[in-house]
Amino acid sequence: MSRVQERPSLTAEPDSKGHRQRLLDAMADCIVETGFARVTVADVVRVAATSRRTFYQHFTDIEDCLKALYSESVRIIIDAIRQAIDPAASNEDQVRAAVEAWIGVCDQRPALTSALTRDFAALGPKSWALHFQYAEAYRALIQNLTETEQLRETGAAPVSLLRVVMLLGALNELLTFAVHQGIPLQDMVDEAVDVALMMLGTPPQGSR
Repeated sequence: MSRVQERPSLTAEPDSKGHRQRLLDAMADCIVETGFARVTVADVVRVAATSRRTFYQHFTDIEDCLKALYSESVRIIIDAIRQAIDPAASNEDQVRAAVEAWIGVCDQRPALTSALTRDFAALGPKSWALHFQYAEAYRALIQNLTETEQLRETGAAPVSLLRVVMLLGALNELLTFAVHQGIPLQDMVDEAVDVALMMLGTPPQGSR
């Protein structure tokens, strides 16, 4: 594998660096460069400038490292969405803020976000438990987002886990399409907001 260029970290703040973080950042670089299927522990420790012993102090195997990278990336997205939401704003404004926060994080390294979504899903049953754990975390976040008096007056039902899974799938597919077509992620904000509003049971006001 060719030497991977150093890139900004999507997974943590600069002051939280350590051996584990260096390995996660190296894993991120490697999967963007070649795809997870071709990444080895040797690749990761070389890019991280560390040792196999250090790798196995933090991860049981290469799949465990991928799961940790996925988990950290999802945590950062959820935190960004939570911080972006103004509870006093209208439902549509809250959804827009959430989508913009999600895209803002993904836009730091769009190729990595797309690769993570693809490669994590490729683990099959090994990824399901963690995937649905984070789908539930998103559901709880969205439930808090939509539990407003304004929305209750519309008669909207609580957001189900199945609907959240469908929404995440739609947004991830939109992201992957944009990355592969060279479309700036910021250009898809309006479409993503409309999709999110419709899937959450709140039709967007007007048309764009």
